[in-house]
Amino acid sequence: MPPDRTWVDTPSPVRDVANDQLEIINVALRAMPEKRWHVFVLHRLDGKNLSAVAPQLGVSRSAAAKHLVRAMEDIDRTLEDGRLENGKAEDHA
Repeated sequence: MPPDRTWVDTPSPVRDVANDQLEIINVALRAMPEKRWHVFVLHRLDGKNLSAVAPQLGVSRSAAAKHLVRAMEDIDRTLEDGRLENGKAEDHA
């Protein structure tokens, strides 16, 4: 018997937050320079290691790693900006 999947159609505050975050991540991805976007997609979404990504994009492994770090920083910054714009800033102190 397949598992019960009725939760998929059920409204959920957690799902709403996740959808908001995915939308914000999409904003960050669309704003990225092309190589940075390619490194992020190939490594994080397609699961390729940086040693495989680098020659595919014509960059060194260290350059690919820097693009990945900057992509993650872009996403983090965009998520933080989205939280601030939506009045959801949290005090981390």
